[in-house]
Amino acid sequence: MKGMSSKTYHNVSPQKAQQLLDTARQRGAQVTGSVESGSAELSGFDVKIRALYDANAQTLTVTIESKPFFLPAETVFGEIEKNSGLTT
Repeated sequence: MKGMSSKTYHNVSPQKAQQLLDTARQRGAQVTGSVESGSAELSGFDVKIRALYDANAQTLTVTIESKPFFLPAETVFGEIEKNSGLTT
């Protein structure tokens, strides 16, 4: 969809994916879904993210579904990467 930004992260173990969801919850994000289902939605601080996890490929695709217009997508991805250690 127009306006959405996505990034795919590689070599993400199921444990790392679960840790990311747990950390988001601890930081106050609303999280629905699970690693087992392969799909989760996270929302908080006026940002909504969809995460798709492929356990076989060990990839995590993060899509920003909504955010304030003044907040660059790269800032959102930068915070995810800084706080998780993920790299593309």
